[in-house]
Amino acid sequence: MNRRIAIMAVTLAAALMISACGGSRGYSRGIFHGLVIDKTEAEVTDKLGKPESVEQIGSDGVRYVYRRKTFDPDNANIIDEKTFIDFEKKAGKMIVVEVSFG
Repeated sequence: MNRRIAIMAVTLAAALMISACGGSRGYSRGIFHGLVIDKTEAEVTDKLGKPESVEQIGSDGVRYVYRRKTFDPDNANIIDEKTFIDFEKKAGKMIVVEVSFG
């Protein structure tokens, strides 16, 4: 009986650890920046999915807004409410030129 309880306890602990690891906070700011900078709109949406919203910036720019996709490792891993990805037209394609967090 004690062995059975011990096995169940170990199984439960392992399940809790796995589920905690699976509850992703998203991407750290640096990793996220590296994933998207200099990428096209198609490459970004393939990797991250559709943005929460898309805004026009001037005549040749677009801003994608993602919610709760990133966290700040320099500030207790606080999740960013919004992450902004700015695209500009270069060589006929929309390319990520800037990433900001808010």
